[in-house]
Amino acid sequence: MENARRVTMEGTKHTIFQIGDGIYGLDVSDVRTVETYTESKKTGQMPANIKGVIKAGEEIIPVYSLRKKFNLQDKEPDVETRLIITRTNNMWLAYEVDKILEVVDIGYERRFETPAIFNTKETSYIKRIIDYKEQLVIIMEHNKILSEQEQAEIMYMIKNVL
Repeated sequence: MENARRVTMEGTKHTIFQIGDGIYGLDVSDVRTVETYTESKKTGQMPANIKGVIKAGEEIIPVYSLRKKFNLQDKEPDVETRLIITRTNNMWLAYEVDKILEVVDIGYERRFETPAIFNTKETSYIKRIIDYKEQLVIIMEHNKILSEQEQAEIMYMIKNVL
């Protein structure tokens, strides 16, 4: 940790969640709501990481598997599985996560810039690293989780299939 430069901005709230053995987070300001898992409906040919769609209010929202993105084995949803609904790249998206741990305020002294080694196209979603209960946690930039190809495929699905 001594190589990471500290970020000197005010503290922010984060939604902290688990996927497999990993712990991740999103800025609370990027999260519309967290919903209990709802079975998604499959509709024809869908992009690789899309599990199906759900209806939330008046919106039809694709469900995106972060497990698939991180090449983790799929698992059956259980009572702790949640959907984090966010407005990503001008479309509604529900990220399926294994478990919500908590919403926590992280002060600037526990936030670190992303090390340069993680500044690649494949890891551009890493917004920052935080110290959460003595563990380093990746805070994700919600607009960079999807690749450009995934964005295009999901937009096509929304406009032409749903």
